[in-house]
Amino acid sequence: ALYDSPIASRCALEKDWWRAVECGLGKFIARHDASTRDADLASTETDAGAEEALSALWSNHELIYSLFTYYASFAGGDDMLTIAFNGYTQIVADFSLAERRSTFASKNLLDQIFIAVDVSGATGASSRKKNKRLERHEFIHLLVRVAVAKHLLPYAGTTGKAPGRSVALAISELFATDLR
Repeated sequence: ALYDSPIASRCALEKDWWRAVECGLGKFIARHDASTRDADLASTETDAGAEEALSALWSNHELIYSLFTYYASFAGGDDMLTIAFNGYTQIVADFSLAERRSTFASKNLLDQIFIAVDVSGATGASSRKKNKRLERHEFIHLLVRVAVAKHLLPYAGTTGKAPGRSVALAISELFATDLR
């Protein structure tokens, strides 16, 4: 079908990706990817680490969009185009994403990731959205942050970067071990 052809799917992911990058995902990846030099953090261009992250997301795009569609239905309202906090909480529970006694992936910290991504997607005069719901590009942003929290930060030193580990690897590990 046209809607879910590889070309249409790639176009959708790239649009969502660039919207997420505009909301701070690119800078987040640059801060945590081992391939990014500290001098490059001020750059507005996407670096190799971000391109690798996009590639890792593309490898899992069908699952990403299936998860988004399914958990968007948890809100119980008319809006099936966003994920409410209760839908996200259900994802965390269904996939046992929260880790007790974790410094980076406790339930409380995963909830804070939702709030941080929600705020980063706010536009206009208000720095906070009133509906506390994530659109698709914010969901992608959230998945990258959860991947980093679970599969990169535990190996990182004080710099926030783990030698030899990339954001793309963390994304791949999230999908291979947690979201299956």
